[in-house]
Amino acid sequence: MSIAFRLGLPLLGSFGIPIKITGNSEDFIIEVANITERDPLEEVKEIN
Repeated sequence: MSIAFRLGLPLLGSFGIPIKITGNSEDFIIEVANITERDPLEEVKEIN
């Protein structure tokens, strides 16, 4: 999972907090930081 979004605050969303969530559904990391297009995306495959 790799999700990046901006949480807009009141006053027409003119202020926003960039949030990035990475990892899988059991072990994920939430970061409040700048989001760039150069952030690496990783694919993880689990074999059961």
